[in-house]
Amino acid sequence: MVMADEVAKTGNQETPEEQKSEAPLLKAPKSKKAARTVEAKVAEKKVVKTEEKQTLKTKKLPKLDKVDLFNKKYIRSDIPLFKAGDTLRIHYIIVEGDKTRIQVFEGICIGRKHGGLNETIKIRKISGSIGVERTFFLHSRKIEKIEVKKIGKVRRAKIYFLRGRMGKAARIREASLH
Repeated sequence: MVMADEVAKTGNQETPEEQKSEAPLLKAPKSKKAARTVEAKVAEKKVVKTEEKQTLKTKKLPKLDKVDLFNKKYIRSDIPLFKAGDTLRIHYIIVEGDKTRIQVFEGICIGRKHGGLNETIKIRKISGSIGVERTFFLHSRKIEKIEVKKIGKVRRAKIYFLRGRMGKAARIREASLH
């Protein structure tokens, strides 16, 4: 009688084999740690989807810093491509009193520094057996134009070793334009 009462209380009981066949198709993680990682991944996917929906709704453009916006106005676009070792002619505006004139400074670019609006180039020339170096702000309004006369073949970004050389020792090979 005890057995009949237990069966009546529990209702239809299934065998363990029947329970396995009706189990969901997803595999359950073997450990608690694995279960937590699966839950975390599902939660991350939900968060990413909601973020994507929010960005699509607002369509905000990335904000630029005030400094970047200011610099963008003054960066020149007419500067030719050159590197250290190239021979350049820089047409520079000189103001003398109320008169202005253009002076040409021709020499070898021995280095470029910095970047953006503050980029500078250092040009070296030999004037009457004396080495003369001049630094120019690349984006300056006082530079009328820059011409590349020769393209030099050097293996360094800064060729300061030219300072100690004179005459033929200070020559730089020309790059072939093939």
